Amino acid sequence: MRQNEVEIEEIAFKEIDSTQVYARKEGENLMKKKKGWYVIRADSQTAGVGQGDHKWFSPPDVNIYATFILPWEDKHSELIPYLTQTPAVAVCQVLEDFDFKPKIKWENDILLDDKKVSGILTEVEEQWDGKIILIGIGINVNMESADCESVDQPVTSLKLERDNRHLDKIEVFNRLKDKLFDCIESLKKGKFSNILQYIKKHTAYQGCVVKITDSDEPGDVIGIFQGLNDDGQLILEVEGTTKVLLRGRMTLCYQELVDV
Repeated sequence: MRQNEVEIEEIAFKEIDSTQVYARKEGENLMKKKKGWYVIRADSQTAGVGQGDHKWFSPPDVNIYATFILPWEDKHSELIPYLTQTPAVAVCQVLEDFDFKPKIKWENDILLDDKKVSGILTEVEEQWDGKIILIGIGINVNMESADCESVDQPVTSLKLERDNRHLDKIEVFNRLKDKLFDCIESLKKGKFSNILQYIKKHTAYQGCVVKITDSDEPGDVIGIFQGLNDDGQLILEVEGTTKVLLRGRMTLCYQELVDV
């Protein structure tokens, strides 16, 4: 089934505090009215939400700020751990449609030329008759260099990586809806192995020294990024010992240490 065979109801705002916060507040009410896919989209956010305590910088009218809301059946509960990385594949496939060459920084940041162009925040919410999944996606489409430089990490936009050529952000958004639906349906059919194969081919910083924060280990963990296991979990060599991390935020320490 393709996205254009299923109704994805769109709720659009000119400005909102956060699409993710709105989805948290209203997701259950929307599902009570009609169970199905929804997407909350805004042209601007006054308090965009990122991972952890991080905010998502959201200048008006230039980028994609969206949160998808979808019901999740109990029979697919074992797939929930994969919902962090699966949307990253959808975003990468959209960028490839526009001839970009994206990389995935584990778990779910999308890079162009080692600079962040997209971030994803996935949350699971309990509701009156089951679970709903919130997938927040931000893509820097036409953000200018001055705005990128104001962010506290290296970021870029599609426009800047395309020699300052403007892109139609609605076209990018519509393709995102299609790709995300396809990736989620593929996951439900038990094809995470196909998704993981794509992720491994697009993984950034393999063989490099990285720092992992906010993981299941106490404190920060620094080691050599060895790759991903069959569940998409990070394999790290730390002082000669192999550690497997279930989650975390990766920061590059330095590159090209070893060949993996």
